[in-house]
Amino acid sequence: MNGAATDRELVELGMAVSAGGPESTTTYRSAVDQLFTFTGDPVALLDPLNASDERMTMGAVLAIALRIMGGVAPTHPAIVNDLGRLDRRFERVTDAERAHVEAVRRAVAGAFDDAIAMWDEAHQRNPNDIVAGRMVHDMCLHTGTDQPRLNAAARAISAAAPASREAGIAHGQLALSLEEVGRDDEAEQHGRRALDIDADDLWARHALAHVYENQGRNDDSLALLAGTAERWSTQNLLVNHIWWHVGLRLVNHGDGSSAMRVLDERLTSTTPFGLSDATSLLWRIELATSAGSVDTRWSALADLWDRVGERHTCGFLDMHAAMAHASTSGRAAERFWNGLAMTDHDGRSFNGKTFGTVVRPLVAGIRAFRAGDMAAAAELLAGVIDDLHRIGGSVVQRDIVARTHAAATASVETPANGPSR
Repeated sequence: MNGAATDRELVELGMAVSAGGPESTTTYRSAVDQLFTFTGDPVALLDPLNASDERMTMGAVLAIALRIMGGVAPTHPAIVNDLGRLDRRFERVTDAERAHVEAVRRAVAGAFDDAIAMWDEAHQRNPNDIVAGRMVHDMCLHTGTDQPRLNAAARAISAAAPASREAGIAHGQLALSLEEVGRDDEAEQHGRRALDIDADDLWARHALAHVYENQGRNDDSLALLAGTAERWSTQNLLVNHIWWHVGLRLVNHGDGSSAMRVLDERLTSTTPFGLSDATSLLWRIELATSAGSVDTRWSALADLWDRVGERHTCGFLDMHAAMAHASTSGRAAERFWNGLAMTDHDGRSFNGKTFGTVVRPLVAGIRAFRAGDMAAAAELLAGVIDDLHRIGGSVVQRDIVARTHAAATASVETPANGPSR
């Protein structure tokens, strides 16, 4: 195809990429590399490329997908503009690119389950398409879906050369996918294989941390993470979350003071997912330890959440924002609660149904917990546990709801023990 990537780029990307010239394919490849190494800012690389190269399609697909999974509203101008570019360029794309375009359109519509199925089909046709494999993996994480990411990672391992970078990536993805369904021994094997291929594979290291947390291997987890910080401290897209895992282990040790230092000194990201890490750790510290007053930290977090534009589009983010706003009062909290009440989720798409059946009762339960109405909190939180996976995130991240429910239930049984704000 005229304008497609060179043979070398076909090997690296797993598919031909329509582009106006070699500079465009180089930029796109750099963005994909940043995506897998958790460095830089892939979307910042892609935006000018998408605007300037009328042949570039995959750059727009990737930028839209990353924004949607990051909680950006489908009506955001950047998404609308990239969708328009895809519409204009659609007739000139390859069949493989067309599959990506159709999948990301479904993601924009909130039909995350459809998007997973379409990217999974694309990956079945071409298991070397590392972007399709990554989209399956990430969208499954975004929705708490298991089987497609297990299948995609296993396919990619079978298709890749045994010691190749692509094989390492797939082993790391399979490690986390297995851990999420409780197959920890297999997960550890694949995580270690990924690190054997690339010791700087932070996703594989992260997957092993999940395994160790499941198994109560605190010392192993701390050695794996805090003991190797020099290896991953520059991987800016994931470093905040890795420090969150360190904080969890300290909480589990009963060392609330050290966990609070991690919160204050390491969890400095103000992105929505960075704020989720900080909010989650602070909430857990309160539930589990006696670390002293945290009121000022809640106020600071609520102020930061108030500046976030990504709201009422991602259940995982709204859960954490609700924790901060339920822990404070004032205009920021009012804006959040009123905004959620006024947001109309259609109820037909996967995401719309998630907000209607899970997110709204979940945040109501969080609010009741903070208000000291433990009976209501226990009932509301119990009602969403079975479908909680729909908000996305990992099992470890979502267990904050089970911990909060347990605290509410215990407080109902022993009323004097219930924290309130």
